[in-house]
Amino acid sequence: SCATPVICTMSSSWFGGSGGASSQQEQAAMEMLQRKQIEEYIMQFNMLTQKCFNACANDFSRRSLTEKESGCVQKCFGKYQKAVVRVGQRWGEWAEQNPQMGAMP
Repeated sequence: SCATPVICTMSSSWFGGSGGASSQQEQAAMEMLQRKQIEEYIMQFNMLTQKCFNACANDFSRRSLTEKESGCVQKCFGKYQKAVVRVGQRWGEWAEQNPQMGAMP
C-alpha cells in the first residue's frame, strides 16, 4: 500500500516494468518527489492562510478573533479541505480508469 498515491502512481509509471532504474535511482527520485510534494503543500497552506486572513480578519482592535471572524475562518478552511478531498477522490478515479497515462492527466 502507498501513503502518497500521486507519488506511487508516478513512481510505478516511471520505473515499473522498464527495468532501467536502479534501486538507488528510484529511491532518489522518490525522495525528490516527496520533497516537491511537501513544498507544494506548504505553498498551498500559505496561500490558503493568506486568503482566509484577507477574507475574514477585519477587526484589529482586539487581541483575538471575533466570533464572526472565527466562524469565517472555519468555513474558509473547511471549504478548502472539502475541495482537496474531492479533487483527491476524482484524481484517484481518473488514475484507476487511465493507468496507461501514469500520473499525468
